[in-house]
Amino acid sequence: MAYLFLVKRTRPTHVISLIAVLVGVLLITQGLLGVLAPEAFVGVVRFFKAPSVIYVAAALRIAIGIVLLCAVTGSRLPIFLRVFGLLIVIGGVLTPFVGVQFADIILALWSSRGPGLVRLFTVVSLALGLFTVYAVSPARRNA
Repeated sequence: MAYLFLVKRTRPTHVISLIAVLVGVLLITQGLLGVLAPEAFVGVVRFFKAPSVIYVAAALRIAIGIVLLCAVTGSRLPIFLRVFGLLIVIGGVLTPFVGVQFADIILALWSSRGPGLVRLFTVVSLALGLFTVYAVSPARRNA
């Protein structure tokens, strides 16, 4: 009976870690899209600022933040995941209230400065994605 409890408790941790890796891969993909095709990336940002889609963006951010917070156990960088996950959850909660205005400001900035600034923003996303994948991988254990 105790063995079944341990199996049930361990499996969700692996599933959460896998989902957290997928979150990192999503950030990496987002970063690569922005670096390789900044115009396409700007189009995606424009799509997500639509009033009906902004709530989907908010829900996705909150879910991603919660996944990162749940993936802290057994990760290599638990402090990074806690801080990053919390910031994403806060951003998700604020998205319906300031998301459209913030997107308008960012899009105006990008259009005035050109694709170089878009690439700079997305390199940060790429780096955060790589860091997230590393952070959620299991910590090495000396055996």
